[in-house]
Amino acid sequence: MAGFEKLQEMLDAALKQAGEESSMLLGVTLSSGDSDIINTNRKSYFADMDDAVFVVAVESKEEYQGYFYLLFSLGDAIVMSSILLGIPAPRIAEKRRLCIMEADDIDAFGEIANQIIGSFNSVFQPKLPQKVHLKLLPPPKKYIPEIDQLTDAEPLPDSDYLMYRAPLEIEGQEMHYLDIMVPPELANLFDPQPEEKAAAASPEAATKQKPAKPMPKALPVPSPSLFLVRMSTSGRRSGST
Repeated sequence: MAGFEKLQEMLDAALKQAGEESSMLLGVTLSSGDSDIINTNRKSYFADMDDAVFVVAVESKEEYQGYFYLLFSLGDAIVMSSILLGIPAPRIAEKRRLCIMEADDIDAFGEIANQIIGSFNSVFQPKLPQKVHLKLLPPPKKYIPEIDQLTDAEPLPDSDYLMYRAPLEIEGQEMHYLDIMVPPELANLFDPQPEEKAAAASPEAATKQKPAKPMPKALPVPSPSLFLVRMSTSGRRSGST
């Protein structure tokens, strides 16, 4: 899709920096490739989805007000959080296979997500002409097809989006994609487009774009009996139901 080259350049630079800084946090090399941009909407994105995803909401404040969303494969989120917690590789593989996300994993992934958003701020702030501050909105939300239901606002609002899809890599792990979902209105604040280009992000134009490629099949959707829920000593739920 044409247009929004500046926003794509900022996102790619932010992901590169996030990979470098998160690698120091994780103790392993995390990297991402250049993103592809696709015009989509929530209905198209979740249609026929087989894999579970983990959704991180980000609020853009100051002069660029709005929200955008980072969507990770749930398996990738489990791998990254488990590495941060120092969990042995065989246990990581088991947790990934069974989609086990415990309270400690969620806390660890929140720390990684905070690091990523900090990297985004350090790239966006000097590149934009007016003030901007990006804020992580906890908690992250999971979506498992055929178990979790879509609502008007969950796991992200029913809307049109510009999707920036970037491949993730960690040595020794089978990783997938990070999808960054930016509403066209916010994208046009970050990277103002001529009227005819901005119109390309309209719902009518979305029908003319090729559909988003589905995430590679990696996670079998667990039956409800396999999706574990555990209770911490404080009584807090620590699973993903």
